[in-house]
Amino acid sequence: MRSERLLRLLMILQAAGRISVKQLSRRLEVSARTVQRDLEALCLAGIPLYAERGQGGGWQLSEGYRTSLTGMNRRELLSLLLGGEAIAGDLSLEGSLQSAREKLFASVPAPYRQALHEFQERMHVDGAGWFSSGEELSFLAPLQEAVFSGKQILSRYGSSEERILHPLGLVIKGRIWYIVAVHETQVRSYRASRFTDVRLLFDDVQRPAGFDLASYWQASLTDFKKRLPEFHACIRLPRLLLQELRRRPYVHLLTEDDGSGSSHLQVDVRFDTLQVAAEMVLQYAPEIEVVSPESLKREVKRRMEAWLSQYS
Repeated sequence: MRSERLLRLLMILQAAGRISVKQLSRRLEVSARTVQRDLEALCLAGIPLYAERGQGGGWQLSEGYRTSLTGMNRRELLSLLLGGEAIAGDLSLEGSLQSAREKLFASVPAPYRQALHEFQERMHVDGAGWFSSGEELSFLAPLQEAVFSGKQILSRYGSSEERILHPLGLVIKGRIWYIVAVHETQVRSYRASRFTDVRLLFDDVQRPAGFDLASYWQASLTDFKKRLPEFHACIRLPRLLLQELRRRPYVHLLTEDDGSGSSHLQVDVRFDTLQVAAEMVLQYAPEIEVVSPESLKREVKRRMEAWLSQYS
């Protein structure tokens, strides 16, 4: 709407100092002619604006003028809390994130504004991974609406039957979205991409007394990690491989350098499963030797014999 664009134009002018019509057109994503009309509208409304021609010229507010209309709306505040373009994009809040940043800059005292601009020019935080998460988020919008409107949903999750959920909150871990909801008195976490249907109901959510989303999520993560499978082994390896093993996912060194200075070390390692342990040992064979347990030795031997028989 034009009123929102005029307010955003005023915020840009307040934050930028002097700025050209071409730059304003690009920032507001409208034509230069529209920007010119908006600037004239601000002047008619009593905003002290003036233009300077020539190289380095542009429009600016009169010295000392400052508007107090820097309040952010709900979507803008939400976009700032989310903290990044990729996440805001999942919730269709990219425009709100940009306007929120402009209002934030406009509210900063002049002596600090240049420092913020320089920081923005020299630092960029990209919260997205190298590749797309591949998540299908067809129902993220209605899930978000249910969370913030406090309404129940009728949903299908995977191949399950329809169920009524009481949404309590949204969680994003990495680039994976989850919704935390009550189902039949139990608080559970559901992966947003696995919903196959979501319909908003008129009934209000029955929120558990004292429920705290962050505390619930942290407790559920702790419980999840406790339930993960573990496989312990003792291996002997060259000291030079130690650093490489530290960087491997799903491999946790329980004991490391013994300080002996010898070329080989004997270390205790925790893997997720026997299969993960065997794969790593064979990947570095013959550099790594299994000391224990016998089950890992047998699995490594079985795989090696299978390979040999394949090429014999």
